[in-house]
Amino acid sequence: MATGLFDLAKRFIPAPARFYTQTMLGDKTKPLTQNDLTPEELSHLNEAIQNSRMRLQQKYETIKNAKSFNELPKDIQNKITASEDYLKFDIGGKTPEEANLKGKNLSDFLANALQEAKTKAILNQQQFQEGLGNVQYQDYSENNPIRDTLGRFNYKINPDGTINVLDSYDFSNPQRQQNVVDYAKMTPTEKALSVAKSGFLNIGLPNYIKGVAGKAGEAYIGADGRPVNITYNPNMLPQQNSTIEQQPMYTDPFGNTIGSSIR
Repeated sequence: MATGLFDLAKRFIPAPARFYTQTMLGDKTKPLTQNDLTPEELSHLNEAIQNSRMRLQQKYETIKNAKSFNELPKDIQNKITASEDYLKFDIGGKTPEEANLKGKNLSDFLANALQEAKTKAILNQQQFQEGLGNVQYQDYSENNPIRDTLGRFNYKINPDGTINVLDSYDFSNPQRQQNVVDYAKMTPTEKALSVAKSGFLNIGLPNYIKGVAGKAGEAYIGADGRPVNITYNPNMLPQQNSTIEQQPMYTDPFGNTIGSSIR
């Protein structure tokens, strides 16, 4: 009977709401698995993974073929120019190209950064060829329900062709981290009052229910989430086209989580 009711719930309740409820009310030591998703949802999951394979392959090739710092992918450039070592250079708001006119040191730094990126790309591509990878928000097509269920996560393609997804369904992501830390310091009474107050103050606002559920998730799921361990055979799934429509980098629905990324 319970299995029948759960199968019925999978048909009519979206995956983000199911994972949230199962984590909030269920056994947090028991992983969420492929049995908690419908075949169609697993197909959406697989679509994101296939898109990530194309993205990662293109990224590694772009890095390997880059002849200058400015030819690196933008996310790599941004990471380097936000580093403490880069910020030591007094570039006065100038671009790296303009700053190079001020001396050789910055030029040498960027050249070294380029070489380090190339070396890392070679290592990452080796892992990629062994089946390791990660899904980011840009890998999801429009209206893919897994985007608001797992968010970012790591995966491994096994030698037998099956794919294993490892993640943690929790609320410990950069956008919510400080709230999670604050709730963890509260007593049960303080926590309940804080969530209730937040709900009361936001009555009538758009997405009110999601907002309250998000606060409850921060308070009662927080960093102590539920493991995700999904294994499936892509050849046994309904087919989905592997196409990407540009998505915002991050939106935070009440059940969105961010798994750690290997790259």
